[in-house]
Amino acid sequence: MNCNKLRRIEALEQKAPQDTGKWHTILVSSDEQEEQETAALKASPKWAEGDNLIVIRLVAVEVPEVVQ
Repeated sequence: MNCNKLRRIEALEQKAPQDTGKWHTILVSSDEQEEQETAALKASPKWAEGDNLIVIRLVAVEVPEVVQ
């Protein structure tokens, strides 16, 4: 690689977003639960400005009962 390419790569790496903080994950099954869990997490000492949140929505499919 020539020097220009190396300088360009270095400049792009410096502009790229850096690690912004810790990642938290919550599992929810409804909008209400998501709001409650998110509010509780952000009010707790575990949460800091710049942290990230992943919300996983659990979805179930209703299966009819089989009568024997």
